[in-house]
Amino acid sequence: MFEIETYESLRQSVESLCERLSAHRVAQQKIFDSKLVLYELLGNVLQHSQGGAKWSGELVGEYVELRIIAATPYTPPERGQCAEVES
Repeated sequence: MFEIETYESLRQSVESLCERLSAHRVAQQKIFDSKLVLYELLGNVLQHSQGGAKWSGELVGEYVELRIIAATPYTPPERGQCAEVES
């Protein structure tokens, strides 16, 4: 289980998982896909949530299973605003 609170701890933990997947001879495309998903989801946690997150990743058969738990859930605002058309 990895804990992240900063973008640096995010980077280090994702690289650690990628090294483990590579050591198990997982296809580079699956490693890239896992990396992309983790950066997107965990980046959102760091940007929109307080307190970071815990996450883990493992091989389950031919799949990479990722579990992410944010320290605090994201609550969207009661009223959303659309961006201006020209923005």
